[in-house]
Amino acid sequence: MAKRRFQLPGIHELSKEQELVRAWPLEGRFFLTGGPGTGKSVMCLLRARRLHEANKKYCFLVFNHLLRFASHQLFGIDLQAVQWQAWFYKVFEEITGRKVPYLDVGTGESWRPVDWNTCLDLVGEQSADALEKRYKDQYLIIDEGQDMPPGFYQFLNAIPFENVFVAADFNQAIGHENSKFDEIHGEIIPDSEHELKSNYRNKYGVARLARDFCSGTPGTNPPLLPTRGKGSTRQPVLFTYTKDHEGRIFRRLLLYAGRNPRFLIGVIAPNNKVRERFLAKLRAAGNNIEDLACPISTYSTEERNQLDFSEGGFIVINAQSCKGLEFDVVFIADINEFPCWRSIVDEKKMLFYVMTARAIHQVFMLRKADQKCPIEVILPDDPEILERLP
Repeated sequence: MAKRRFQLPGIHELSKEQELVRAWPLEGRFFLTGGPGTGKSVMCLLRARRLHEANKKYCFLVFNHLLRFASHQLFGIDLQAVQWQAWFYKVFEEITGRKVPYLDVGTGESWRPVDWNTCLDLVGEQSADALEKRYKDQYLIIDEGQDMPPGFYQFLNAIPFENVFVAADFNQAIGHENSKFDEIHGEIIPDSEHELKSNYRNKYGVARLARDFCSGTPGTNPPLLPTRGKGSTRQPVLFTYTKDHEGRIFRRLLLYAGRNPRFLIGVIAPNNKVRERFLAKLRAAGNNIEDLACPISTYSTEERNQLDFSEGGFIVINAQSCKGLEFDVVFIADINEFPCWRSIVDEKKMLFYVMTARAIHQVFMLRKADQKCPIEVILPDDPEILERLP
């Protein structure tokens, strides 16, 4: 498959607001906000490059492992990146000599929250002078900072880390625990802060659809809509398909990739079952199309494959793994499988905001016919925003 551009922009390619952020001093505490496509992750990586070139000891904290892989490739050199929980567990044990304590949430729960109060008490028992000496020359860069819990920022302040750079979008908070604007701002008390406002990723139709899902959480505004230029891609599309036409759907997906060999296409699934089904169907359909060289990769908790974001093809992932990523085109698979009821409407709108905003050029949604679609309540009715076929 053809190579696509996947590299950090040069300094001459940055906007004025991005250059303002890039030029912030290395020492101090900084808080960057902005919607999808505004360049928050790019600013984090460019800061990491400056620290690398200055021979500073830094750590780049990310929300999940897939974003860490993508950041490594985009950085181009040895990025000191780690998933935030792994970093926290290691540092907490270094400081206290103990494992991280958890709260008891009862039987049958696979996820247990950290007991942050006990963590902070244990850190408070340590020598303040020893902590300052150990961490005074270390630098932290935190991407997708809204997805770390408030206790994490209290932990950083208790050590304390003096050199911290946080980038966040409070309209893209997904996961078990998140931090609000005031919860981060009140702990890091930034020396400088800025909100990026321009969208450098999405074409007009994609950006307009994503904005329709934006819940308007305090702390971050959605980015400005890009200019609708001549010949711009038509509006995103929702395809409803029957079981009889399923084979045709997967063939069309592959032919679309064949016509656009430089496109990296993200297939985002609501759950593991749908992810595995789409992966198998795409691979089977690909075997029946002559002269089609189209990589089809996947990533999950069980299959942590090293993916190549610098070439075209398909990457099939679950919705929770798409944070911070960028694709030329996004297909959201079997949207009828996304649960939705009144109490989680805002949560699902936020998830669709994240998923749709991953795309540069176009978003396609796929829906099975003759099945209930709980997520319909959050989809736009305006055909100028989302075209429905057939």
